[in-house]
Amino acid sequence: MLIYLVSDNAKLSPFKDAKKDKPVIFSYKEIKQEYQRIEPESILYFDISAMKEADFKKIIKQFSVRKDIRYGIIDSKTAFADIAHFFHMGFSDYIGKELLKTGVSVKRLTNIENFSEIDKNEAKETALLLKHKPALNGWKDVKSGSEYTFFFIFIQLDNQKELKGYFSGNSFHGFRQKFHDIIERKSKSIDGKIWMWEDFGGLILVPFDGKQNNIIEFIFRLYLDKIFLYADEMQMDEVTLSIKTVIHMGNTVYKNRGNTGTVIADSVNSIYHIGYKFAEPDSFLITEEVKEFIPEYLISYFKEAGEYEGRQLFRMRKFL
Repeated sequence: MLIYLVSDNAKLSPFKDAKKDKPVIFSYKEIKQEYQRIEPESILYFDISAMKEADFKKIIKQFSVRKDIRYGIIDSKTAFADIAHFFHMGFSDYIGKELLKTGVSVKRLTNIENFSEIDKNEAKETALLLKHKPALNGWKDVKSGSEYTFFFIFIQLDNQKELKGYFSGNSFHGFRQKFHDIIERKSKSIDGKIWMWEDFGGLILVPFDGKQNNIIEFIFRLYLDKIFLYADEMQMDEVTLSIKTVIHMGNTVYKNRGNTGTVIADSVNSIYHIGYKFAEPDSFLITEEVKEFIPEYLISYFKEAGEYEGRQLFRMRKFL
């Protein structure tokens, strides 16, 4: 458990016996910039020793909104008589004048970690935010020339020879355009946009907004709906659609569609390599970076598919 201390007293050292867990110290001015960067499941101590009660309440209101971290109080003057009040407010620890003399032990910190509750879901989401470069408001925050974390969806019709034999001339062009338009329309439900496109498929981008996106369920349902897709929307009765899909999560500098010729990113190269060189016909693959986003009720539908270019892959089981 990481320890953070907010204090304007440079000499304050309450964790004398916790050498392995040396705290990260911020001043009250610094915490305003650093609060959202604090690691989830850690503990944040406030030194309120030289603080009036009104100022303390203001600070706590401002810096106790996160439920994925624990909070503690350091009161070297024992100025606040009603210690129980802090625990009623949700604090996990109170360090008064006498405890400061001996120092906070590792055992005490371990007990706090074991018995104080935090919001595990919020902790997971915060960890994702710190790990990636999210666009918290989706495409509203995405600017050309800046780097963000995206879900990359490679999607391609892979029975191309069969399709070319089924269609001819203008009807073939119309079919390809209809497939493009259907994928474009359906992708909007997950805030997705087609970024690159060729004759039989392309790459969809979904900005990572820091939340548990339903992107896996989206592709899962697309496979389930394939029969209706080609029978109803595509109006095909003699040939089926064989679609291979790969989902990866990573970073890239965003460029507007049509101006992507200069984009160089490991994530983009990786998903194209997997899609063209590794993915089997009519398959749905995800990379290890996406695995944690599989909804619990769909986990059993995925199995390990081996490694490609050093990246672990998982394949959806074929059940139809």
